[in-house]
Amino acid sequence: MEKLPDWLPVEAWNGYVEMRKRIKKPMTGRAEQLRLVDLQKFHDSGYDVAAILDQSTANNWTDLYEPKDRRTQADRRGSIPQLGKCGQATADNARDWLAEQGGMADTLEDQRKFAALLSGLADYYKQEISKAVLRLYWEGLRQYDYAAIEKACWAHTQNPDTGMFMPKTADIIKMIAGRTDDQAKIAWAKVDRAVRSFPGVYQTVAFDDPLIHRVLFDMGGWAQMGGKSEDEWPHVAREFETRYRGYRMRSDRPEYPAKLLGIAAKENYAEGQRGPEDVFLIGSRPAAIDVLKGGSERPMQQVTMASPAELATVLIGDANGT
Repeated sequence: MEKLPDWLPVEAWNGYVEMRKRIKKPMTGRAEQLRLVDLQKFHDSGYDVAAILDQSTANNWTDLYEPKDRRTQADRRGSIPQLGKCGQATADNARDWLAEQGGMADTLEDQRKFAALLSGLADYYKQEISKAVLRLYWEGLRQYDYAAIEKACWAHTQNPDTGMFMPKTADIIKMIAGRTDDQAKIAWAKVDRAVRSFPGVYQTVAFDDPLIHRVLFDMGGWAQMGGKSEDEWPHVAREFETRYRGYRMRSDRPEYPAKLLGIAAKENYAEGQRGPEDVFLIGSRPAAIDVLKGGSERPMQQVTMASPAELATVLIGDANGT
């Protein structure tokens, strides 16, 4: 731990640290840094930092709050009351989870809002969510915008058939995107719009959905989309949606290219020019960055789909014993 700031009351801080150890929720180095950031804000706002620390120590609270007398005044102004047992326990788990993330700056705010949302759900359903399960929720939902996740959770609580149960990741995804048919159409709409307008197939792109990368790769690549005629386009859409639904229905997480090379990049590669290139992010920026980070940069095996005529030939051959 680095040197404590001069304004921090050492005795009160040490008491808080010891209390966390006593209740078997010791702080990691990162967690201590986050607590000091919180205390700095209290200090800058004129609060008694020692009173804040002593209040949490006396009540075995892992979090830090305004002194009770100040908070009571705020309550009279209409602030939200404290979480219940399950919600507070989940909030504590979420704070530890966030401390371990060390995520990119452009995802940290979404992670914080996500943690607050899950803490609220835990409080509503009176069911604590562990740190490990919080991580599962995040990994399963991070590809979606936070606003869509929040709206889906609200819709789930209002559902007369399933709203009495804590939503699982699949329940939230279903509320966001509906059936796999709907998901495939949403994914194709992103591709169609990107091809027809900005950035177009000339540029290298990264979508916010790794399955889009995989399906387009299976179909020949992003640049290949530019060679399709208007008459072919409905068939291209159907092929894309069929392939996309197949991956979704199997819950596949296949290998996919980190970025989809545009025509310009392919021409440069053909000429031996492999310098840095611009990558245009499509959809949710944090999710598209995650797709870039999680994709493969090495050559991948191309997968093709048999045409109806080819399939018929194979079936006839099998029937004849050849």
